[in-house]
Amino acid sequence: MLSRVFKSAARVFKSSDQRAREAAEMLGLRVDPGSPFTQMDQAFFDEGMARLQCGGIRALEELYVRKYITKRRHISGRRAYAILEGVAGNLVSSELPSATAERLAEDFREQWREAGRGPFASAMLAQILFNTGYTYRGTGWANSVSKDAWRMFGSYCEQAHDVLLESSSGASQCPYWHRVLVSIGLSDGADPDELARRFQRAQAYDPLDLDIYWTRSYQLLPRWHGSHEEHEKFALQSVADTKQELGMSIYARIYANISDDEDVPETGADWALMKRGFEDWVARVDSQRVYNVYANLAHQFGDQEALKSLFSGRITEYHSDGWHSAEQAASVMEEQRK
Repeated sequence: MLSRVFKSAARVFKSSDQRAREAAEMLGLRVDPGSPFTQMDQAFFDEGMARLQCGGIRALEELYVRKYITKRRHISGRRAYAILEGVAGNLVSSELPSATAERLAEDFREQWREAGRGPFASAMLAQILFNTGYTYRGTGWANSVSKDAWRMFGSYCEQAHDVLLESSSGASQCPYWHRVLVSIGLSDGADPDELARRFQRAQAYDPLDLDIYWTRSYQLLPRWHGSHEEHEKFALQSVADTKQELGMSIYARIYANISDDEDVPETGADWALMKRGFEDWVARVDSQRVYNVYANLAHQFGDQEALKSLFSGRITEYHSDGWHSAEQAASVMEEQRK
């Protein structure tokens, strides 16, 4: 019975995906050509992986420090050094068998000792320990996690927190350290005031590190005991904090970042501000994927005028990962043909 359901769901998905591709082609759009910005980020990430594999944490830290000193921003909008920090997440993902993750964690613990237990090495080990905990917890709803899995997850979160605190005295020049402390906040028992303090400290070291805004944004959603009102207040404050360099774009970025998990119009977000944010975003990062995300949110807010403008020459490519679903993309593009 279940196998028939899964096969039926697969047919529906394939049909929606095909519909979207055909609708895009009928509009003369290139289909999923790949983003040059993503490709640049990936190439830099690959350089970090190669350094780690050949020279361990010390070699990766050398590259990190060089990119931190310059604070060079990739044209995708992310700090160059922030991309390197995905290396630990790539090494230990939640899908990895727990036994394998534990072996990797112990190997990195040894490298951490050899590297002098500094802030960068501590942040990387803490992230790996945190991710190892997730191999027990999984990514399902909390009520689906067994008591033993919660116990192991809690143990690894505690270890990650302890590793970070051990190197806190030297963390002032390592945004990675602060970023990891922010990211584990919902799992290591930090109360709302402590979560806010962690974000503020990370922001003080690098107010244009976009990744910390995404993490803080999630922490303020209702599912994590926040509220849509708190989230909106944060989005507006983030604009004030970054407006000189980013204009209104961070407002659009914050809501785009949660759009797969939240019904954005129901959050009380201001679409007029978001439109201004998208315009500032594409002015700074001329990415077709961003134009697709813009159209995705315009459709959610029912802004037909914005959609008409976007599909009148501004959108020249269809990027499937810029939409909530293939079905949504297909419906929007089919409507534009009428």
